[in-house]
Amino acid sequence: MSAQANPQARWRALPLSLYARLTLLLLAGLLVAQGVSLWLQWDERTVVVEPQTARDRKKSSTLTLTMDSRIARPTAAPTPAGPPVAVNP
Repeated sequence: MSAQANPQARWRALPLSLYARLTLLLLAGLLVAQGVSLWLQWDERTVVVEPQTARDRKKSSTLTLTMDSRIARPTAAPTPAGPPVAVNP
């Protein structure tokens, strides 16, 4: 049989069930999203900026330590009686 006689002959590579087709569509969408994300961020991932002078190194390390302290998790743990009482400094 030729492809003209049987129009569905060219679609034999696709699965017949709706679940399998939706799964393949989801997988293709995820792959495209990953590719676009990688393409958009490729320049940021390949550039490494290291400070060359002592002043810039000190500034960079100070900035890093400041960011680390600002994003640190709180050390106070909740208690059964409620949160700890805040003390104004």
